[in-house]
Amino acid sequence: MVPGSLLQKLERLTLPRSLASRAPAPFVHEPTAASTWQSQNESAYFSCQSTAFGPLWNRIVEHSQRYRFGISTLGDAQSACRMTLALLAQDPALAGVEPKRFLYLDTETTGLRGGAGTLAFLVGFAWFSSEKALTFEQLLVRNLGEELPVLQRLSEAVANADCLVSFNGGSFDLPLLQTRLIMNHLPPLALRPHLDLLRVAQFLHGRRLGGCSLAVLETKLLGFQRSAGIAGRDIAARYRDFLRSGDDRQLQCIAERNELDVLSLVALVDLYGRPINTLGHKVVRPVQRALPGFESIVPVKKSRRR
Repeated sequence: MVPGSLLQKLERLTLPRSLASRAPAPFVHEPTAASTWQSQNESAYFSCQSTAFGPLWNRIVEHSQRYRFGISTLGDAQSACRMTLALLAQDPALAGVEPKRFLYLDTETTGLRGGAGTLAFLVGFAWFSSEKALTFEQLLVRNLGEELPVLQRLSEAVANADCLVSFNGGSFDLPLLQTRLIMNHLPPLALRPHLDLLRVAQFLHGRRLGGCSLAVLETKLLGFQRSAGIAGRDIAARYRDFLRSGDDRQLQCIAERNELDVLSLVALVDLYGRPINTLGHKVVRPVQRALPGFESIVPVKKSRRR
């Protein structure tokens, strides 16, 4: 439980754009071979479940907490410092949320502008289902008209979480999903605190990294280098090809991209959630200058002189 006086202090905090990290040596990710993709299921890569709302196409992957994503170990995100995340996001509500209860969310859509005509045809999300595993689930609108079970399953996942984590979800993913729920005559998503990591990255790094896209953050902060994959502008066309052919292999690069996006969110929570009092005086000094009384909230470890 976070004391009320502390929450009041957090509500008054703002952070300067002065924190940057050196780029670690990159870890290169290789995509799954097409033959592996096809053989994981003889009939379809996504399995089908019968629900009261219609057929639900999904796939579930269990990742070990020891899974390495660049310099980050995914399981460490469960121990992220709530105080640090609340400060960086400028949202005191995050100080009262247990990171083990985060839901990491990303969507792939038929357009990048949103609006009533845009469909979230692939929804990926992950959560720590036990002390040993991070569960990743993908939901696919395999046929137009089968959106309802996808939205219902997503609503269940959000309701079971205490906080949502996204990358630009506040401006794109969540408004789009809420619109789709309304159009399908379903209740809106449960209200949860929201950690938008794009906003955190923009606030911390500004233009110093050469951009704040997820790919830039992966390369320069996490030391994770993706192999060549599908560009965002080509995703909608690839989905249309899939609707015509019904061949799951059309979705391989999209599904892998979506999975990596979600795992990247987990890794960034681990990175940004390091305790502030372990970062050192030189790193935190700009924060101290901008925030009078900062040390009374979070003690800062001073660097030793050599």
